[in-house]
Amino acid sequence: MSLTTDFLSFIASPSTIDQFSLAQQHILIRGARKAGLLASIAIQLQQDEACWRTLDEGIRRHLHSALIYSQRQHQQIRHEMNLLQTILVPTPFRCYFLKGAGYVVRGDNIHGGRIMSDIDVLVERRHLNNVEALLKQHRWVGKQVSDYDDKYYREWAHEIPPMLNVERNTTLDLHHNLVPPVSNRMPDANWFTQDAIAISDNIYVLRPAATLLHSAVHLIMNEEFHHGLRDLADIHKMLFAYDGDAFWDDLVSLARQAKFQQELLLTLQLHAQIWPTTTNAKALISQLQQDVTSPSHGFWLQAYRWAIVPEIEELDSVKSRAARFLCFLRGHSQKMPLPILIRHLSFKTYLQFKQKVLGQQPQV
Repeated sequence: MSLTTDFLSFIASPSTIDQFSLAQQHILIRGARKAGLLASIAIQLQQDEACWRTLDEGIRRHLHSALIYSQRQHQQIRHEMNLLQTILVPTPFRCYFLKGAGYVVRGDNIHGGRIMSDIDVLVERRHLNNVEALLKQHRWVGKQVSDYDDKYYREWAHEIPPMLNVERNTTLDLHHNLVPPVSNRMPDANWFTQDAIAISDNIYVLRPAATLLHSAVHLIMNEEFHHGLRDLADIHKMLFAYDGDAFWDDLVSLARQAKFQQELLLTLQLHAQIWPTTTNAKALISQLQQDVTSPSHGFWLQAYRWAIVPEIEELDSVKSRAARFLCFLRGHSQKMPLPILIRHLSFKTYLQFKQKVLGQQPQV
């Protein structure tokens, strides 16, 4: 087997680490760190006492460090949630925590070790400007972007420019939908926020089926795959934690309603190539194959399989680099119609040229 195959087997079953040499273990650890999975793997290895005792002390230090970093992040997320709730108390605004931050605040313990670079939240589009103004009153500022990027965010994207808290250096991504309007695939956000789970008076997380489908759509429609394997690991945990007839019925119904059958099918098939899966997941794959008839589906499944390999020297290859590039192009094309995409990329290239070659600031 190739080292890449060995690495994915290790991600699926971390206790197999003792089957590798110390030099190979260090490569696996570096790959897991690059993928954003080292802390969650540390938790799994600690639960296997016999395996944990056999690990080299240096390996254990790496795992301990990742776990401490993750625990600190989770504390910060919960602290930010409490502060946001305080800000929202006198308002009717609901704030839905998404992705990594959502996994943390729901407190279901299935995402231990999950790390994240920012906090993603969703508000109703009609309240977006009011929530942004409210945040600015409490030491949040918009990160500086070019005038072009600001216009892009506000007219074409499903979020405003990232916000930064000047006291705590926390980044907040404020969304009004899960997919950009310009993609012509934006669903009704109410389909996803329906039956949301209340964490406090104004703080919510999406119900299980909506949580998983959003994660799948984000994985497949994203143009970058630095943390693709981490996102797929999130989905793996949810597939087993939420397994039940009501969940699966809701998931397929929502996917069809929002027309995200192919994104869900690619995700479930990709998951099944790395982890053992459930009987219900296999049944849903069969159902969705009736909905998805694209002749290029199999090609893209293999492209995503190679694109999620972490970018470290020992695991990287021509195939994975080519796959990441193709998926990068596909991710952009999924978010924008081709004429707009060409115009957007051309203009971004022009701005970078002005900044790097001519030394001019990209504010236009």
